[in-house]
Amino acid sequence: MPISHTHRCVFVHIPKTGGTSIESALDMFHDWKIENTDACFGKIQSPELLARHWPTHFLQHLSWFELCSLIPEAQRADYVSFSWVRNPWEKMVSVYANTDCDLLEHARLCGLELSHLSFAEFVQATLDFPHVHLRPQHEFILTPDGHPAVDFIGRFENFAADFDRLSQQLGVSLALPHKNASSHLDYRRYYDDATRASIAQKYHADIAAFGYTF
Repeated sequence: MPISHTHRCVFVHIPKTGGTSIESALDMFHDWKIENTDACFGKIQSPELLARHWPTHFLQHLSWFELCSLIPEAQRADYVSFSWVRNPWEKMVSVYANTDCDLLEHARLCGLELSHLSFAEFVQATLDFPHVHLRPQHEFILTPDGHPAVDFIGRFENFAADFDRLSQQLGVSLALPHKNASSHLDYRRYYDDATRASIAQKYHADIAAFGYTF
């Protein structure tokens, strides 16, 4: 959940949606090993925050609602809040093809080995596994009645154009670097009927809320 005081904005960074490029463009990227509550970035280390038992150990991946306890109400009202979403079927392929070391380590601590699995095996193994990279996107940015909690929602599928729209809203002109780019094949080639249905069921609320199709 990075914050830019320079650009007066708050970014709800849903993993695997191109967020690292956005953080770089807005100079939001910091040392992920250090807890920085002013910028809302880095690995949570303080006992007070660890005691909250959030579904992530990284400040930059908090939901809007979790972030609200860290940012004063006046600042939340004054800053532009935004996020990015991605087709759930494509997002899962990105999680699989670029598996995060934190996900692998967390899975091993829970007795689950995710390395060297086929895509179908990976989908089956992670269907009920709690990790921020697998968390439904609507939980980050939509209220319980389905309304956006942030001012702007961009789409991975329309990345450059939506980033230009965000830049205009922020009143800045920024170059967009392409960080952590995936090199996998078309995501549809990873799926069979069973895995397609599994993702449709797991992320049905995201699919409905953001209008995605396979």
